[in-house]
Amino acid sequence: MKQSLESYRQLKGERNYWLYLISCAFSRMGDSIDAIAYSWIAYQLTGSPVWLTIIIGVNALPTVLITPFVAPLVERMNKKRVMVATSLFRAGMVLLTGMLMLLDLLTAPMLLAATLLISISESCADPAYMASVPQIIPREKLDAGIALRSMTSQTAQLIGSGLGGVCIGLWGGGGALLVDGSLFVLASLVLTTLRLAPRTEVPDASGQRADGYLQTLKAGFRYFLHRPPLVLLCLLSVGFNILLSPMNQLQTAYVVDTLHLDAYALSVIGVANAAGMLLGSLAYPLLKKRLTIRRVTVYCGMTVVLDYAALVLLSLVKGMAWFQYAALFVTGLVMPMTVALFSLMGNVLFFQVIEEGYLSRMASIFNALGMAAVPLASVYSGALVSLMPITRVYLASAGLTLLATLAVSRLKAMRGLEALATPDEKEAACDEAAL
Repeated sequence: MKQSLESYRQLKGERNYWLYLISCAFSRMGDSIDAIAYSWIAYQLTGSPVWLTIIIGVNALPTVLITPFVAPLVERMNKKRVMVATSLFRAGMVLLTGMLMLLDLLTAPMLLAATLLISISESCADPAYMASVPQIIPREKLDAGIALRSMTSQTAQLIGSGLGGVCIGLWGGGGALLVDGSLFVLASLVLTTLRLAPRTEVPDASGQRADGYLQTLKAGFRYFLHRPPLVLLCLLSVGFNILLSPMNQLQTAYVVDTLHLDAYALSVIGVANAAGMLLGSLAYPLLKKRLTIRRVTVYCGMTVVLDYAALVLLSLVKGMAWFQYAALFVTGLVMPMTVALFSLMGNVLFFQVIEEGYLSRMASIFNALGMAAVPLASVYSGALVSLMPITRVYLASAGLTLLATLAVSRLKAMRGLEALATPDEKEAACDEAAL
């Protein structure tokens, strides 16, 4: 623990980083509230678990279809203005949706449209954030910076998840969104105080200036495809998104229809998830030298299998609300710990391997491919839940996760990622990947 604290002391004096951290805390707290509120409102308006999968699937489309093509444009723009503008736009949309819900004017199509517009704004914001990271935190402090950001985000999520259920209980979904929107306004105001240098020219793979949009776009895809460890890391992220989607997308329907609980159960799950991610983030600086990406991937896959199995067994418990709440907390706590370790290790590898001029384009490709799993999983989840109970969908997902984990653990390509995670071998692995 002492070693962990020492690594965080090196962040002292990094003004941009601490402002970014405060903004992330407000934003993440808002994310946690609207994750509960939007799901609750959607189910309240439609009463259909299929609608939940549709809204979540549509929310992912802009990331898949827009982000890779917006990133080259964002690289040429003022990153701070993009971040502030998109954050304020999201705040405005959330506040408007909340007001419409309180006035009993909101409909399911309107909620779908608002979700889509917010997702479009986030497709522009993400490349700007990623391209600004080298100015926010020096590369040699990435390990500590990413770990502390993760802990801060999970603490904020912990607070937001608990606050979301309370807000819905007191003021309904509309009131929860007003609190949510106010947090995004605060996050926007903090972003205005960042001091970022003007943009620099973006080189292509040959070291030449990439003046044309198409040239910049092609250079980004070429850079990605010529680095197999990046491709594998991306595919692992896509896989986890697909395997976790049924659990995430059908959560509200499972709580309401299968367990017959209320919105407070969603808060319990959210708090447990945030606590698990926080514990995983706290453990990462202490465990990172003992872990490999292969081992973390297997741990993560197996905890997902156990989580699905536990939710299926929990559905058999009747008339014991206290036990259901306790079980939801425990199942929601364990799996995110390993997810946090995988996420942190992947984030550090991402910034270590990729050159600064390609950060936003690589982030957009990663996000697009990762989110591409969501619409596909929405179709999968929506189709299955229309044919069978949610518990059977969970059972099928557990079996698929087990098979996928066993297959990935035997891939020879995992050695390249393991080498990148080892500081002494990182440089050799990067050279080998670029060949």
